[in-house]
Amino acid sequence: MGKLKGFFMTLFSLILFLTGVFYVIKHDRSNYMGILYTDYNDLSKQEYQKGFKTLDECKQWAYDTADGQELEDGSWDYECGIGCEIKDTGFQFRKWSCENVTKGNLFSELKDRIRDLSITDGDTITSSMTITGHARNMFYEGTFPVTIVSSDGLVLYNGLAVTDGDWMTEEFIPFTIEIDYFDPQGSAEGLLILENDNPSGLDEYDFTYVVEVVFPE
Repeated sequence: MGKLKGFFMTLFSLILFLTGVFYVIKHDRSNYMGILYTDYNDLSKQEYQKGFKTLDECKQWAYDTADGQELEDGSWDYECGIGCEIKDTGFQFRKWSCENVTKGNLFSELKDRIRDLSITDGDTITSSMTITGHARNMFYEGTFPVTIVSSDGLVLYNGLAVTDGDWMTEEFIPFTIEIDYFDPQGSAEGLLILENDNPSGLDEYDFTYVVEVVFPE
């Protein structure tokens, strides 16, 4: 009788434990998490906070934290999302994957410089590949630089995006990237990086657009 009672007590404790785990998981995935990038030019500099019940609370945390650290306007940004998890630790900075993501002004402005890109996160990139899209405020004399790097930061390819349109316009114009041969150097994945051509050389005018890509086996 004592053994049977002990068995049921153990089973009851296990049920309570699993119930608590499921509650925490469900609770965590219903709340917002904030990620603060304290230096927009170095995304490895991050702070994060979990448990916000609303998007507004998450945003307010980001602004309050930035104010508390006296970060200059335009030097930092944030993301707020639900169910955030580390997506890939192989890159040089922690990357998060979240649901219902809301991004700050700098991220939004950056995102709005590139549209209709024919390659998206998770796509395979190969030699002798043509990539197309539309861009604005990225060009100088009709081109902007393109780089492919491996997950450990090794530069695999340098090239140019080219347009035949009026590159000085503020409107979106089409561009083409002709990827020549490149060697993945044994890496399975990496980044396609589109950078605005910045003849001023001033960091505050630099912008990059990053796509996570997969290399063929």
